[in-house]
Amino acid sequence: MMLVRALVGNYSLIITNPSLDPFEGINEQIDFVALVPAQVSHILKNPLSLAKLKSVKHLLIGGADIPNELMEQLQLYGIQAYQSYGMTETISHVALREIGQSAEYHALPGIHFTLEENCLTIHYPALNPNPIHTTDQVELLDEHRFVWKGRADFVINSGGKKIHPEELEHRLSNHISGRFFLSSIPDRIWGEALVLLTEHAISLEKSALITEFSAHEIPKFIQTVPMILTESGKIQRELTFQQCLDDAWISL
Repeated sequence: MMLVRALVGNYSLIITNPSLDPFEGINEQIDFVALVPAQVSHILKNPLSLAKLKSVKHLLIGGADIPNELMEQLQLYGIQAYQSYGMTETISHVALREIGQSAEYHALPGIHFTLEENCLTIHYPALNPNPIHTTDQVELLDEHRFVWKGRADFVINSGGKKIHPEELEHRLSNHISGRFFLSSIPDRIWGEALVLLTEHAISLEKSALITEFSAHEIPKFIQTVPMILTESGKIQRELTFQQCLDDAWISL
């Protein structure tokens, strides 16, 4: 994708070996770079690479979810960055949001959005004459702006309340360090009980969550499990969850 961008924009392209820190060994001024969250997090820990990242004019972050802690670090260092929204079917991203400014994604020129069964539909005539249907549930502000909620196929119905786990994970990330995600297990009281899977053992007090989260948003059970990741650093939820089906859940 970076090669295509360089060709279209007539930019000079710097090629490095794939790594968590692509700035190592590079001394040129960089105007634009696209990174995944794992790379950004690693770079922020290296003072030399951090200095280079701070001089980048345009930073695009995609490929995986961005934890709140990482967003706060970017703002702390005064790094202007954009989060992308796109998928394989759209080839590249179709919307951007400026990190730290708003939760709103803004459509790129020539693209607009509608809703179908509460899921985002992308209209991108230059790419495809037919609408591109997604399973992403959003709050559509107008045909060019939306706030992302989560995947429709991840929605949990607990006690009659619909929970978007990815949206709730963003809020919980202020209380939990390390990789984690939310899922559900069958429960005779709740129908689906909200469960928390963490990469490392954590100390999470239910009383500390009550003031910020409603009862149905607080996980009922917790379990520590090794995270299975994609090459871009995304958690493979289903495969990771399958590892702990036979293990005992700890009540939160």
